[in-house]
Amino acid sequence: MGLSARQGLALPVGALVLVLLAGTPARADAVLDRLRTEAAKAGVRGFERTTRKAKTTPKGPVTDVRVDRFDPRAAAGRQWTLLSVNGRPPTPTDQGEHRKLVSSLRVPGFYRLSAILAGEPERRTDTSAPFGRGVRQTSETKFRPL
Repeated sequence: MGLSARQGLALPVGALVLVLLAGTPARADAVLDRLRTEAAKAGVRGFERTTRKAKTTPKGPVTDVRVDRFDPRAAAGRQWTLLSVNGRPPTPTDQGEHRKLVSSLRVPGFYRLSAILAGEPERRTDTSAPFGRGVRQTSETKFRPL
């Protein structure tokens, strides 16, 4: 059920190829078409992910580490499972917050690349500071195929 080495490297390698071939539009279009085709065939895969969020506040650093699992074979509404919060089992409150959060998110994966690459390129810049003065947040997410 895990990603093969070829599938796991397809996105970074594909992006690199597109950058290298930027001067040759015909070849870049062929590579882009192949990426779209392969992504459309990929399907949704199960995975475990670890998300680490670190905030720097005036009172000091705050770190939150959560581990969850996505299983596409499970019944709808039960595909996501929160496994741990900061190294401990999740509380019912943690589980409720997690369920609410993941219900509004798309499942990440290579299969989505075909839809992402289907439209015209778009550039966005976010200049908001959602946490106010003196607060900085960084996020890191690691995926491990099941």
